[in-house]
Amino acid sequence: MGTHVGAASFQDNDGTAIDAMSWQRLDEIPLNTTTDFIQQVTAKASSYAEMTLANTTETCIRSAHGYITIHSTASQANAAKLSIFDGTTESIVKSGSFTANNTLSRDAAKPLTPSTWTQAALNGLVARFGYATDVAPLPILDGVMVEFEVPQ
Repeated sequence: MGTHVGAASFQDNDGTAIDAMSWQRLDEIPLNTTTDFIQQVTAKASSYAEMTLANTTETCIRSAHGYITIHSTASQANAAKLSIFDGTTESIVKSGSFTANNTLSRDAAKPLTPSTWTQAALNGLVARFGYATDVAPLPILDGVMVEFEVPQ
């Protein structure tokens, strides 16, 4: 877990506050479960939960894409965002309604910036979830993943 802003606006799936172990609720492989997650429970556009991402030993990276999995408890719309940051450079993976009509949804396959990657740039990425202005139903994040391409 990284440095959160407005951490009290977020909870783990069991209703407890997010903490240093909350990343374990987002680490399933494959990303196909709705039993553990983090959620934004208070609408506050400036609040986010930050997750660091696993490092790589790869040194020749051609591109990187961000993916998320979400689910919802109702089919009505809400409003949240997940971005991946390379320093101050933001790549928005998903912005808008975090609903999936009561099912699990893998969303986005957004290319991340910069367009020229280094090992240090990839290892420095962080994901930020939240920024919600509407939490009815609660925006839920089940997983986040960065996939990158290397030469064969």
